[in-house]
Amino acid sequence: MFPDNIDTAQKDSPYLDIYKNNWKYLVLKISWSLLDDEKFKNFVNYVKFLREKGVSIILVYGGWDQITETYEKNTWKTREKWADGNNPTSKELIDQGVIPAYEELQKRLWEAFGEENINLFEKEDIICERVEGLWEVGVVKSFKKEFDTGKINILPFVWVSEEDIKSFFNVNADDIVTRIVWEMREKISNIIFLTWTWWVEDNEWNVISFLTKKAIEDILDWKHLKINATWWMKKKLKVILEVIEKWASKVSMTNIDWIKEEIEGFWSGTMVVDLEKVKLKKLESREMFDFVYESNVKNGNWKERNEEEKDKIFENYQVLELEGTILWWYVLCDTEIDWKKWKILECIFSSKERGGIGTLLLKECIKNKIVFTYSKKWRFFKKNWFVKVEWHFTEKWVPLYKYEGS
Repeated sequence: MFPDNIDTAQKDSPYLDIYKNNWKYLVLKISWSLLDDEKFKNFVNYVKFLREKGVSIILVYGGWDQITETYEKNTWKTREKWADGNNPTSKELIDQGVIPAYEELQKRLWEAFGEENINLFEKEDIICERVEGLWEVGVVKSFKKEFDTGKINILPFVWVSEEDIKSFFNVNADDIVTRIVWEMREKISNIIFLTWTWWVEDNEWNVISFLTKKAIEDILDWKHLKINATWWMKKKLKVILEVIEKWASKVSMTNIDWIKEEIEGFWSGTMVVDLEKVKLKKLESREMFDFVYESNVKNGNWKERNEEEKDKIFENYQVLELEGTILWWYVLCDTEIDWKKWKILECIFSSKERGGIGTLLLKECIKNKIVFTYSKKWRFFKKNWFVKVEWHFTEKWVPLYKYEGS
């Protein structure tokens, strides 16, 4: 969650080096309704901190609640909300709700971040075209203003009409993110959607921390055996799938309170990845390893080691890398066993993960001659041509799973 003191809690986090060293943008999409006064202050401070640490940022914000509140206050009318989420925008709503809300929120952002820190896009800086059947709703067609890697780039929800520069469209913030990815592609390192519903759940209310493109396609087609998503979640997943298909390798959903954990590699919501772009890689940074080790020991995920053991583990530490960012951490330990060319995988994925991460790990471990140690997923290993072998490891007997497929 947001630290009480960002300077002391965050200044030594090496995970931020991944972002600032790859010269790519971190894209944050946020619904303004998440930001009460205290959260807004904390969010601004954290984003400014990221920028000070060298992270290039694009911030896209939506303002449904603010538009509705402003419109109803100005007109004494109730804003209609359609069940399928495809809400039209009238000219009256533009004049009495969208534009006034936009002006107020832009002013707040300008004052909060400071002129020297932001590249604030105004409503004339992006050209839109009309969405058929939704009146004054538009989609982004082109950007007139350049993005700046040295500042916090902020994009609102209202843009100029392609047909008439004096007319403006209400634009869905999710669609803005999609267009940014399409335009910039290789310049994006990570995309995080900050929402009220910050993860996908299965039909038994278990959190699904990991999804693939194929899993989302099944959910949208009502073919997924364990997940029946609401129309709102389907709409969000449809956007995420489109973003992934337009090049992005990794997209996350989380809550505003957990943005720090998501950025620093500790999953807090649901992550969607393109498995075809994932690679196994040795971790080179000892600072990064120490950071992850200490965090996991503190959380009770790993047991504490002496310095000699830590040195040995670091020599064989592996990560699953996705376009320069770290998707998954785990530890490989050299050991003397009957098949001397193999290694031990000591830390395996959590049992709550679904969607392909286990199969991906197995394939990479087979390729790199790795043996899995303790796991309750025996049927999963058996299905993938692993056999169980008893072997004494550390202080107790644990099962090992050795690959014996073709």
